[in-house]
Amino acid sequence: MRESLSDERRKLVNDNLNLVYYVLNSMGITRQNPDYDDLFGAGCVGLCKAGIRWKKGRLSFSTFAYHLIRHEIINEMVSYSRAAKLSCVDENVRTAGAEKGFDEIETEIAFRQFCEKSKQLLSDSEAKVLKLSVEGKTCGQTAAILGLSASAVKKARKKAKEAFIEFLKDQKAERTEKPAKGGVLDGNN
Repeated sequence: MRESLSDERRKLVNDNLNLVYYVLNSMGITRQNPDYDDLFGAGCVGLCKAGIRWKKGRLSFSTFAYHLIRHEIINEMVSYSRAAKLSCVDENVRTAGAEKGFDEIETEIAFRQFCEKSKQLLSDSEAKVLKLSVEGKTCGQTAAILGLSASAVKKARKKAKEAFIEFLKDQKAERTEKPAKGGVLDGNN
């Protein structure tokens, strides 16, 4: 039996639709992401589940919904990963710097953010090597496309890997320095 939303709960869900945008943004997922619409849809599923499951009293609706929205978005990303086996610079880069509590999905999100900022962190040729590597090109293919030597491509990959590890360390430091603000999401109710 499928549960449905009452009119009151439907209004609550509609009033908090911007929360899906907020969660996507907090995960570093922008509208430029080719999967944005699918991830937004997954977030809306989480919001509807929150509308069905939320009980008044303990938590505000937005706080409760935030976690379900994020969970559905991550599940959608996991299904992409399993289906497409996201290829990165190499397996070591994708999990580089992964520490206890910094799971594969969070690393994948961080890698996507790193790719978006790669033009600021890497030289033009290193960013091009990274882009082609993410697309699954081998060292030889990348070298031929860019007119570089294989050793130059390997050096650029190594620099990208080192920059990614630094990026992960910086993100981890930012998360530990910024305490979560409880009032930001609680203002909806």
